[in-house]
Amino acid sequence: MTIVRIDSDSTHGWQARVKLSGGRKPLTMLCSDRVHGSRAKALTAASAARRLLNLRRLLIERQRIAGEMRAWRLGG
Repeated sequence: MTIVRIDSDSTHGWQARVKLSGGRKPLTMLCSDRVHGSRAKALTAASAARRLLNLRRLLIERQRIAGEMRAWRLGG
């Protein structure tokens, strides 16, 4: 789980990233300076976004494990 700064020609903000297992694409959320009013407020929002993304990751992993257990019980 990381927060990285994005500064390009048209994008300025903080991006929260949470990795998923199995080589799947990470969950990401960009918190722009303009939307949040300042660089510091965008960082605070990105920190909250990281917590939300981590909860989402846990739900995704739980669903994956439940599916594997169902397949195992059914012999599939």
